[in-house]
Amino acid sequence: MNVTVSALILLTCCALLESCGLDGVRGQVSQIAGEYYILKTTNGQEIRLHVDGSTRKDDVSLGDEVFSYIRNDGHAEFLQRLN
Repeated sequence: MNVTVSALILLTCCALLESCGLDGVRGQVSQIAGEYYILKTTNGQEIRLHVDGSTRKDDVSLGDEVFSYIRNDGHAEFLQRLN
């Protein structure tokens, strides 16, 4: 698959997730406590994510830079490691 097609698929998926009321957030994992991850964004905001068996996620550790789509109730639909 070429880069243009991959980019279009990614943009389409992101648009669909956002239209479902999901917010995308990028940050560094600063704390993991059971099913809850705390992300620190580049502007210093801390965001609490609920991560469970239904969350599609990469292997994530403290200090990792991640991207996630979060529902209004704070549940992470997916958690992608960026570094």
